[in-house]
Amino acid sequence: PNHMGVLDAPNPWWDDVMEHGRASAYAGFFDIEWEPATANLQGRVLLPMLGGQYGQVLEAGELRLDFDAEAGKFFVRYWDHRLPVDPRHYARIFGAVPAPATGAESDGDSALQVQSLVDAFGRLPDRDTSDDAERAMRMRDAPLHQRRLAELAAAHAWVRQW
Repeated sequence: PNHMGVLDAPNPWWDDVMEHGRASAYAGFFDIEWEPATANLQGRVLLPMLGGQYGQVLEAGELRLDFDAEAGKFFVRYWDHRLPVDPRHYARIFGAVPAPATGAESDGDSALQVQSLVDAFGRLPDRDTSDDAERAMRMRDAPLHQRRLAELAAAHAWVRQW
């Protein structure tokens, strides 16, 4: 019952849980069945929000990956809904498309910085880890990496284009 309305208005606690799963400091505030009987739903939150079958919605282009350059965050947009993406998956997102040419020779250093940052995102602890130290590391590092990504996106058009 406490999930009612979580998609209707901005809720930073809910967004944090959607982004960080069990690692979120707010995960315990919501009645989430992290270990349901269906094995492929383990560690996931099932939200009945799509207007059709997943494959049809996906093929129709109703689910769109977007980037908030000011926040340094990726999210999936479904109509008016904005669902955060696990920061650990940013490495997969960047890896799906080759980086654009950086242009100026001075951008070479920024290309190395971005690649280092992409690697750092990929090394974040898993959102489902039960280790308290790893959860704390994830919650410390993910916002730092996102802030650095926002800085790089603000400074370099090629990062925003990518």
